Amino acid sequence: MMDWESLRHFLAVARIGTLSGAARALQVDHATVSRRLASLEYELQAALVDRLPRACRLTPLGHQVFEQVQAMEEGSYAIERLLHATRAPLDGKVSLSAPPVLVTQLLAGHMAEFRRRHPGLQLAVSAQGQQVSLTRREADVALRLVRPKDASYVVRRIGRMHFGLYASSDYVHLQRPAEWEFIACDA
Repeated sequence: MMDWESLRHFLAVARIGTLSGAARALQVDHATVSRRLASLEYELQAALVDRLPRACRLTPLGHQVFEQVQAMEEGSYAIERLLHATRAPLDGKVSLSAPPVLVTQLLAGHMAEFRRRHPGLQLAVSAQGQQVSLTRREADVALRLVRPKDASYVVRRIGRMHFGLYASSDYVHLQRPAEWEFIACDA
């Protein structure tokens, strides 16, 4: 079985693109990253990275291995989350990420009741449009308007949200939908 530490060092090089950048991210020295990467390539008997003067570029095989190692990392985080969930009492800090429209129109009205029912939980809500990575622990829970593509996430539909489009009375004369123009969404 391959050494996870070597795979983790490869993952950092693949993401950052340089040995020195990977070393900084992993808080090790440049030589350690180089040695781990060389060890992995020796074990696999294949080149994963082309070392250029100021960067590292993945080989075609390196791209394939990178995808697999990312999946391994996500699996490792999933195991960690599972174990943490079975051991952790319902207290502590939980970070929740959600689009601004969900925070203002759905969550805000229920916060007092949530606090009353779960006094041991400290909920930190982040209203942001961009999606965060649960794998990298950028949030503990994320509410989304679309189904996530990451297969390692535990996904539950919690409801449906209906939207309505509104227009100026000047649009009455536009009978054909092809003439309609969407201007903005203020969430």
